[in-house]
Amino acid sequence: EVPIDGSGIKVGVIDSGIDYTHAMFGGEGTPEAYKNNDPSVLHSDIFPNKKVVGGIDLVGSAYNSSASDFAKRLPQVDFNPLDEGGHGTHVAGTISGLGDSHNTYTGVAPGASLHAIKVFGKHGTTSDFVVIRGLEYAVDPDHDLDPADRLDVVNLSLGSSYGKPYVLYEKAIRNLVKARITPVISAGNSGA
Repeated sequence: EVPIDGSGIKVGVIDSGIDYTHAMFGGEGTPEAYKNNDPSVLHSDIFPNKKVVGGIDLVGSAYNSSASDFAKRLPQVDFNPLDEGGHGTHVAGTISGLGDSHNTYTGVAPGASLHAIKVFGKHGTTSDFVVIRGLEYAVDPDHDLDPADRLDVVNLSLGSSYGKPYVLYEKAIRNLVKARITPVISAGNSGA
């Protein structure tokens, strides 16, 4: 039985990354801590931490799947999933952030641990194959081909104004469910 606060649950956030330097995620919580963090370099002294226990940047800062410069369409994987866009941090805070009850809020499952699965660069869009790679990470975060460390839940708050079915997503998500991972997916990303 899972405690109501989500303790023991591992949640993957497939999005723009997570600002693990933020106080809601056990970071220092200062602008300097964020600014001094090169998003292309792993800073093992601050990531992973007790709240954001794992993650990966599947694309790199320059990635934009719709860029006119073809070089920006090529993902550059690194191991620092620092959020450069803000959306993933917002989603992660809603899921499992630890608020101070004054300036910040506490998420719905504050006991859960987080994995930042970054599929967006600093600006622009992502692609199906990158998101599917994020789903694959959720099944085997340490890449040892043993799903014993799989995540319990994976969140995708992606899309456009109205959701559209994707054949590739459908197959990947069906396989995720077969692996006993619960997908939480937005039906579009704005509007009614």
